[in-house]
Amino acid sequence: MNTTKTIYGIFSTVQQAAHVVARLRENNFEERQIETITIDTARTTYTGKPGANYHDKLPERTGSYADMDLQREQDDQTRALLVARGIPDKDARNALNRLREGASLVAVYAEPERARLASEIVDPLAEDTSSTMRTYVSDMLALEHHTLDAVERQLETATTQRYLEAYTTIRQLHITLQQHVGTLQRQMKAYRSGEAVAGFKQAIGGLSGAAAGLYDKLRPDSVSRMLRDNYTALSLAAISYTMLHATALAKKDFVVADIAEQHLNNIPLLLTEISRIMPATVTQELFEEGRIADTSVVDDSVNTTQNALHNERSRF
Repeated sequence: MNTTKTIYGIFSTVQQAAHVVARLRENNFEERQIETITIDTARTTYTGKPGANYHDKLPERTGSYADMDLQREQDDQTRALLVARGIPDKDARNALNRLREGASLVAVYAEPERARLASEIVDPLAEDTSSTMRTYVSDMLALEHHTLDAVERQLETATTQRYLEAYTTIRQLHITLQQHVGTLQRQMKAYRSGEAVAGFKQAIGGLSGAAAGLYDKLRPDSVSRMLRDNYTALSLAAISYTMLHATALAKKDFVVADIAEQHLNNIPLLLTEISRIMPATVTQELFEEGRIADTSVVDDSVNTTQNALHNERSRF
């Protein structure tokens, strides 16, 4: 499977494009990985010759309408070329307009691990990519780290260990969070260390509202409330990873995009398992507290809630 990523930049002059190509070669990108695309604007200049008739049958048109036909054909071919090279159709249309104005497009077909370097060389807006991605990754790391700390406290609680299904689920969440935090920490180290540490400390210090309020160290929660808080934290992580994935793709940081996708894929199963065991957990708690005498409603509650969640997903 071809895993190369297309990185491209558009430059107003041939000289600028040539300079970028030279920098790519200096950084050991091979000739086969580099492509410069231009449009011969001389071929698409309207001549304005008299006698042209838009209703003339092709290929019998002459004059300006014939030129328009030629330009449309060339535009379609160029846009198809850009899309075939891995540039999204919408971006290809915008790039086409610049090319028609005489600009040059430099494309690099890079392996994921070298995509960021290629972007920094080729993309005129890439100078703030590393800074932006450091901020986003450090925020994600702070959120996952905060959740991991809370889950570790849950596992140490004697009450949790009496609820086998809940304990098993929280244990699996703990393992997943450890993996996520480790991966994000390694990614932060891939950025410049000084700014990475500062960014992480700032993100930890800035946790507030929904993220910091998910868990209270001093509150002796019931197990069902632990599960509820974990479900909320996972939902927040899911939408945060969605934002991180979109940002990484836009910034052409494909390593982070892959991390976000992998971590996001780990979340739905945990959410489903928490929702499945919640009815039994909360019912058992109420029974042990002497607040209910009948626990036979568990299966009915599980079936109803799981069907509701399944039906909601099926509507989209």
